[in-house]
Amino acid sequence: MAAYVFLEVASMGAYGLVLANIVNMTVRTGWSVWFIQSFLLKNGDGIGANDLKIQPATYVLGVMASVARQRLSCLHKGLVPAITFSGAYILIM
Repeated sequence: MAAYVFLEVASMGAYGLVLANIVNMTVRTGWSVWFIQSFLLKNGDGIGANDLKIQPATYVLGVMASVARQRLSCLHKGLVPAITFSGAYILIM
C-alpha cells in the first residue's frame, strides 16, 4: 500500500521506495511489539519499559567498534576483513 502511494500516486521514484520501506518496517515493528506483548501477557508475563531500553554494554560495544573501525580501516580493504570485523562484533554482542 505504501509503495503504491509513494511510487504511483506521488511519483517519487527511488526516494518513494525508501519511504515506503520505512513505513513498512515501522508497521511491522509495531505489530511485532504488540503481538509479543499480548502473547506474554496471556502467558503470565509482560514487557516493561526497562526491558526495552538499550543496555550500557551496547553503548560500550558501539564505541569500541567505531574506534576499532577507525584505527583498522578494515572496511575499505576488502570483503573478508569487513566480514571478519562484523562477525567479531556480532560474537561480542
